[in-house]
Amino acid sequence: MLGDATLAYAEAFTAAPLGIDALYRAESADGDGLVVLTMSTTHRPEPFAGHNDARARFTQLRARGVARGGGRAQVCQHRGVGSQTLTATVRTLTLAVLRTIVEEAHDLGVRTMCHAYGGPGLQAALDAGIESIEHGAYLGRTPAPIAQMVEQGTYFVPTFRVLALHRERGAPWAQRKARALHEDHLHAFRLARGLGCASRWGPTRECTGTATTRWSCATASRRG
Repeated sequence: MLGDATLAYAEAFTAAPLGIDALYRAESADGDGLVVLTMSTTHRPEPFAGHNDARARFTQLRARGVARGGGRAQVCQHRGVGSQTLTATVRTLTLAVLRTIVEEAHDLGVRTMCHAYGGPGLQAALDAGIESIEHGAYLGRTPAPIAQMVEQGTYFVPTFRVLALHRERGAPWAQRKARALHEDHLHAFRLARGLGCASRWGPTRECTGTATTRWSCATASRRG
């Protein structure tokens, strides 16, 4: 069960990313937005007047989070299979932005993870010094990123279960995209394992490291 302090922090935090999403939608006219997911029916976006307002609020929240014990800084470089309009390799963050995130996280003693599938977006995450790559379905298309991950000690978290859920229960476009990248995903995992890339079944919650999940993730690469 979550403690009262954790729940209180979550209540305070929830409106902020919704506010960033609203600010982005207003500026870009992008209907997909930043794909901020929430199951809440009561929280509303924090009304940020602009980027400086948002930055000040997140600085405040960050200080509160560090005071109660930080964890990992998590960023999304690709929209993955959930977007109806974008492919899994359209990147959302530049190398400069990623480096700033990594520097800020490290100053706070926090490690970083990035949701990325492949291509220039994933490469930028590695160049920025991200410590863990989630998904990585297209990592096997060229060996260079995996070799860089081995050299840097970057973890690869394949999250097979996440993509399986998209294939089986996702929206129609998510099912199509998840099925299309499945063989690439298996190949990436086999290649990364063969080259000695460090792998773990977290921190993404859908691959939490239970015995069942470890078996599912490992055997998925052998079964196809």
